[in-house]
Amino acid sequence: MERLLLVRHAHSVSNRDGVVSGTPPGEGLSAVGVEEAQALREALRTERVDVGLATELLRTQETLRLALADRPVPTGVCAGLNEIGFGAFEGGSLERYRT
Repeated sequence: MERLLLVRHAHSVSNRDGVVSGTPPGEGLSAVGVEEAQALREALRTERVDVGLATELLRTQETLRLALADRPVPTGVCAGLNEIGFGAFEGGSLERYRT
């Protein structure tokens, strides 16, 4: 491997709503997130990408799909990349979790 690119998912519905969401499949991308993922596509245009991996979370899969939309790159889902467990905070306020 020459280079590893790590990219966080684009803005999701749970980000927009301030909700803790770590259990698959979770929410998808917000409208802002769709725009961010499309901008990522442009940013990666000149980068060599041999494979794309996402977590089991919908937001990561959507980000990957949009970022590589016009490229013949194999993609997959890797559960080992999933979020940590948030326990009793799952589905609750992100602000409360951070506190």
